[in-house]
Amino acid sequence: MKRRGCVWAAAMVLAALLSGCGEKERYVYTAEDRPKMFVNQNASRLYNPGVETNIGLADLIAEVEITSDQVVQEATTTEGVPWSFCYYEADVEEVWYGQPVDTDIRIYFHGTRAVLHRYDQVVVYLNYDEQTYYVPVDGEYSVFILNPPSDEVFPLAMVSEYEPLEGEDVSVLRSETDDAFQRILDGEADIWPSGDIFDSYQAEEVASE
Repeated sequence: MKRRGCVWAAAMVLAALLSGCGEKERYVYTAEDRPKMFVNQNASRLYNPGVETNIGLADLIAEVEITSDQVVQEATTTEGVPWSFCYYEADVEEVWYGQPVDTDIRIYFHGTRAVLHRYDQVVVYLNYDEQTYYVPVDGEYSVFILNPPSDEVFPLAMVSEYEPLEGEDVSVLRSETDDAFQRILDGEADIWPSGDIFDSYQAEEVASE
């Protein structure tokens, strides 16, 4: 009887371990989760928010998994004005364009209004800062959640250009990214490419002249 009890206990422990290895529980975003945006406060005011802006300024475009909760930090400007920022740890899972400095990166946001969740699957358009630190090129306008269970696109910050993308498969966002990338290369977009993802193409043009 004692041996049977030990076998039963071992089976329960194994079942608990296996259940812990199941699919990660992911947050489902709705319109209420979008931060309140102030267009004139974003980084890319030379250009309107949109896919071409994201691509033209990006050093890295990738699908990532958020692996931490929000980490808030405080700082002070040289004029003594306090301000806050936040970051998330993330794993790079699939690179669309560019070359990450590591597969484990930090994604920084100005302020704390970008509320993400551990295990989120996200497409991000990023500028490289230093070390393993990256910043979305246009803040929350450069972040697209892949909502579970079927990874439908959810723009974290909405503009009219993103409305046709919402609820679509991630392949639609990838196709729009590829098309806009080519338009920028062909000089057919209203943005001058400055991100690292264009470096090799610009080098080829210089070499051919």
